[in-house]
Amino acid sequence: VTHPPGAVQRTPTFWTSALNQAFGKLKDTSLPVFEACLSEEQVLQHAAKLDEAFARMMQKTQRSMQLGLRMLASSTASLLEALGEDRMCQAAMRKSPGAKRLLGAAQRLETLVGTRSLVNPGTNVQYEALQGLKVGGVDVHLELNKLIGAWINDKGSNDVGDSLADFF
Repeated sequence: VTHPPGAVQRTPTFWTSALNQAFGKLKDTSLPVFEACLSEEQVLQHAAKLDEAFARMMQKTQRSMQLGLRMLASSTASLLEALGEDRMCQAAMRKSPGAKRLLGAAQRLETLVGTRSLVNPGTNVQYEALQGLKVGGVDVHLELNKLIGAWINDKGSNDVGDSLADFF
């Protein structure tokens, strides 16, 4: 079966598997996400935000990297929060240590890279194109490259999930 690039990444099946894989990588084997918890609209919106975030990052400037990181963090946090409010997944998500860790990490990243001023690009993000990326003093360059690579190269949900957990 052939599909357009990224089409598989825009399905509830893909994100159910990717998120449960990420939680598993974070030592949570409870599999709290069910396909019925995710709507087509949610996953299409999340995938589009990731596309946009990674496109920004590929501009290779301090500002575009900061904006891309913020979009990645915000979209991931929003998706996890929506799952936590979904009637079918709510109980499992609230008990899931992996979901809590991933949500907490996404929210911390969003806070670290957030800025309300065009003049202050954010002192918590240190970026040199093709050289390094530190957020809050932590080098995340390799982990981010792995996540971007898994996403843009249409890797499977396990690869994207593992990369998501490694990055956050």
